[in-house]
Amino acid sequence: MIKKSFKSLNISNKLAVIFLVLLVMMGVGGSVGLYNGRQIAKVTDHLFMDSFQRTEILSSIEKDLLHQRQELFLHTIISEFSSKSYLEGSLGEIKNKIDRKLSEYESLGSSGLEAHFNDLTSSLPEYWDVQAHVVSLSMEGKRDLAITLIQGNGNVKFAATMNALKQLINEENNTAFSAYRTIKSFAATIIIVTLIFTVLAIFVAGGMWLATTRSIVVPIRAIEESAKRIAGGDLSQRVPVMTQDELGSLAGEFNQMAENIEEHNATLEDRVHQRTSQLERTNLEMEDQKKEIEKNNVELVHANEMKSQFLANVSHEFRTPLNSIIGFSELLKEKSFGDLNDKQLEYLDYIRSSGDNLLTLINNILDISRIEVGNMELEPDEFSFTEILGETLSILRPLAHKREITINTKTSPASPIIRADRAKFKQILLNLISNAVKFNVDNGTVDIDWEIREEPSGMVMEHVLILSVTDSGIGIDEKDISRIFKEFEQVDSSISREYDGSGLGLALTEKLVKLHKGEIWVESTPGKGSTFSVKLPQGTERIDMPVFSRSPSLNGGAGRSSKLLIACESDDLNQLLSIYLAGEPYDIITVDDGFDLVEKASSEEPFSIIMGVALARRDGWEVMAELKSSEATKDIPVVFLSSAEDKERAFS
Repeated sequence: MIKKSFKSLNISNKLAVIFLVLLVMMGVGGSVGLYNGRQIAKVTDHLFMDSFQRTEILSSIEKDLLHQRQELFLHTIISEFSSKSYLEGSLGEIKNKIDRKLSEYESLGSSGLEAHFNDLTSSLPEYWDVQAHVVSLSMEGKRDLAITLIQGNGNVKFAATMNALKQLINEENNTAFSAYRTIKSFAATIIIVTLIFTVLAIFVAGGMWLATTRSIVVPIRAIEESAKRIAGGDLSQRVPVMTQDELGSLAGEFNQMAENIEEHNATLEDRVHQRTSQLERTNLEMEDQKKEIEKNNVELVHANEMKSQFLANVSHEFRTPLNSIIGFSELLKEKSFGDLNDKQLEYLDYIRSSGDNLLTLINNILDISRIEVGNMELEPDEFSFTEILGETLSILRPLAHKREITINTKTSPASPIIRADRAKFKQILLNLISNAVKFNVDNGTVDIDWEIREEPSGMVMEHVLILSVTDSGIGIDEKDISRIFKEFEQVDSSISREYDGSGLGLALTEKLVKLHKGEIWVESTPGKGSTFSVKLPQGTERIDMPVFSRSPSLNGGAGRSSKLLIACESDDLNQLLSIYLAGEPYDIITVDDGFDLVEKASSEEPFSIIMGVALARRDGWEVMAELKSSEATKDIPVVFLSSAEDKERAFS
């Protein structure tokens, strides 16, 4: 009947019944344990308060009596009055201490031991009287009478007192043992009751587990087994409904779900076929797109090559006439063709300055363009830092001297060896120091400082060069610092007019620094000046002393031909070079095109050739290839003059 009723309950009610049964068992067991625990606590308290504590007090009294008796004997033996007085006071203190402990013992209660306590309290005063008499005799100097009194009546009274005290201690120990037996009895009772309830709980829990398993676990396992079969592909599998509770409802819903899956599976193959067809069409479209992307990539590569070629052509077309303008203006200024008046010299300065500015602007624009399209590659080389710094300063000191600006540099007997692109590194120095001079005040200063530091780079330490250029110029406002590294940006348009700047120098410098995997930053105070700092990898760990050597003579010494063959890209450049080299011990031969160059090189056997790339009638690269393949001309040194940067091809 109970089993059937339990099965008819839903899961929540079944769990509630199990919980209530276990709760009742826990309550009964807890109540019994609480009752026995309280009894043990009472007995323990009685054992401590009524036995142990009183026994401890009596034992302490016993020690005090023995100690007092020793001091009493000592009092009769010594003869010094001050010591006797001290012992007399000590005996009084011990007597008072014993009286206090007796009062404390009496306050704790001694139920059943009153007779023994009365024996102690009646014999103790008699002992005190004997002790007082002994002390009196000892103080009077009657030592023998005092000792006789102690050994006679004193021993009798002391023995009576100690016997009464020991009897009381024994009775207290008996009381404690009785309490111990009571505690042991309660402990045995608790163990028995605990065992009974434990066994009962095991049986009840086992019954509950069996009932729960049959009413909950078995249906769940049936659902699990059916789910595994359905997952294995047996969609006809159904779950037997064993109960009327939630699991029974779950089994019914599970069977309904299985039927729905079986129905949907019938149409699944058609849907899969449709999706497969769609995927095939998508793959074909993706293949077409891939081919289109590959085609576009080829076109992009070609466009990039065309752009690079365009940059090279623009570089050549701009730089060639500019170099002629600058070169001839310099010749005129040097009065190579006669004296000039002051106005003519002034206009020549304008021509030269404008040409230099335009050439710098073109160079910067082309360099930035090459960097942005990824067409500028570094050509690492090892060089002395102080040597290239000296080269840079030799260019800029005249400009600084005109405005009476002092350039201060760090002096060091040794120079770090830098591994970087020498030309681009020098351009970084030129841009930073020329800016410091250009945007400085007259009679100002430029301080150049550098150091080698060791900094972490990943898991290793790396040597880096820290270069700083500080000027005493106009400074930069903090809100404008973020703009100065952008192309054609200046903090004020009037600055461009006053200081003759295009706004490209710092932008190019930043790109060149980043190309070397470095950093650049600026600290500035308006009206006081700026400090531009650059951090670049040293690339080596070498520190060498500067080495200076004389360059060998261009003509190679005596016994060699003094003929110098020149073939530039225009007659203007040929004439310009001829004028420049007119004072040197060379026999200059000029030709107009590539064919004449090859012919003259074979017939005249010059000691060196200076040639351009874009020659008339024939490309300079073809001419170079023919010169180097001919036995007659392959050993002649060739100096290339080109506005386009293609060093890799030139040295190949």
